[in-house]
Amino acid sequence: MRGRYDFIQPVYGEIAFDDNETPLEISITPPVQVLSWETNGLSKNATPDYTQGHITVLKTGIYVATFHCHVSNNEGTAHTVNLTMYANNGTVEFLNIHAHRRLSGGAGDVGAASGGGHVYLEAGDTVELWATGSVDNKEVILEDITFYIEMIH
Repeated sequence: MRGRYDFIQPVYGEIAFDDNETPLEISITPPVQVLSWETNGLSKNATPDYTQGHITVLKTGIYVATFHCHVSNNEGTAHTVNLTMYANNGTVEFLNIHAHRRLSGGAGDVGAASGGGHVYLEAGDTVELWATGSVDNKEVILEDITFYIEMIH
């Protein structure tokens, strides 16, 4: 007997980078899109594009979206980096998929930040990761990061 899961078309996509050394300048506003990706991960019925820093959704539905990263301070003073998922080139903000990491003063402070949640996406939407800071004109390095979506309904 076949179960109901035999008929579900899986939908997922991922972009990532490893050992990044390029600083990202962040400010309180406006948000800056994370564009230093280096590879597309596995995908089905979604189109990851690391060169544009987004994943395009091909099917309408409810998705789990997650990101995990190591972030380091590239400045001599303490500040906070905020990472948030947006859709459609920064026009739609998902506050439920957000993380912040306080970085101590002195370059070299490294820590982890993760965010995840459920979002409704329509076919053709793009999803991206954007960053802001607690003060203007500070640099952080997003050293290792994975950004992933998976349709659940």
